[in-house]
Amino acid sequence: MTDNCPICDRPFELGPIYKIVPSHGLVILDGTKIRMRRNDLTLFTLLAQNAPRVVSHDALFESAPRKRGAGLEILKVQISNIRSALRGSPLEGHVRTHWSEGYSLDIQRRPEIVEVGIYDGEDQAETQ
Repeated sequence: MTDNCPICDRPFELGPIYKIVPSHGLVILDGTKIRMRRNDLTLFTLLAQNAPRVVSHDALFESAPRKRGAGLEILKVQISNIRSALRGSPLEGHVRTHWSEGYSLDIQRRPEIVEVGIYDGEDQAETQ
């Protein structure tokens, strides 16, 4: 089955896949397309790459794009945004809070990260 990217309108195959396309703010899981803000997607990607392990607050905070003076509260807001984006998707309810430790994505699969400028629905090497 094929579909078109909601951002660039290029065709890609849907099916048993799990990809993160940072340039499009998009997570694709088994045919479900999930849109996220880029800052939230940065944190989601870190959780997904480490799933199902707990990612510490410090590690998430260090990787999070943030404004000067932003504290741990912004991290909580971004996790809330991620949970909202995942509502109605196969990943709904899979972001877990580990009090005093961090967060985890409770899924065994790891995503393929599709870099900027190479996503056309096919698995291929980056060309420059």
